[in-house]
Amino acid sequence: MAAKGKAAAKGTSRGPGTAPARTRLHPDARRDHILEAGGAVFAARPYAGVSLGDVAREAGVSRSLVSHYFGSKRGLFVEVMRAFAAAAPEAVRTDRSLPVDRMVAANVEAWLDFAEEHRETAIAMSGIGALGRDPELQTLVEEVREQVVDRMLLNHIGTTEVPREMRIALRAYTGLYEVAVAEWLHARRMTRAEVHILITRGLFAILDDVVPALLAENSSKKG
Repeated sequence: MAAKGKAAAKGTSRGPGTAPARTRLHPDARRDHILEAGGAVFAARPYAGVSLGDVAREAGVSRSLVSHYFGSKRGLFVEVMRAFAAAAPEAVRTDRSLPVDRMVAANVEAWLDFAEEHRETAIAMSGIGALGRDPELQTLVEEVREQVVDRMLLNHIGTTEVPREMRIALRAYTGLYEVAVAEWLHARRMTRAEVHILITRGLFAILDDVVPALLAENSSKKG
């Protein structure tokens, strides 16, 4: 993952009235710094509640400088979401030496930690908020889905070369995750523990029951 993605996805909000002193940075470093500040602000507040002035204060720069690098609030938000999309799949690790049930539980826990740390950004990725299903954001969501599916396949199958039915079923599973996280972080109709159960056991249900049923269905048609 690029350093730029890590910086923008992480970020730490300093709170109102505590903007850092301005220092002279290389233009690329200055842009990264503003992007990191934007990541912190957008992670903590809904899109509609953020202004470029808020980001400028967080970064310790002028509002005009934020506009210079990103053009508009939407332009900055898309770049923040791009950084989030680059960082999010890595929450699903492929190097855990654990039994499969414990590996899934650990990856789900890490995924939920990441979503909670970037609450509003994760909600926006689910299509909720002022930008809704913005086409550019939808492209980023699709990229995240494919990367997460690839990581799940590597963990469970050892390869990304799998039947069409399995990949489609796992893509549908990422939609289950998005809805569950929105129910937890946005609507507050689910607890984190309930979300953990749903997406952990839901994955095993898809792999152990749904995928075999899909393969059998298509096999019978060919026969």
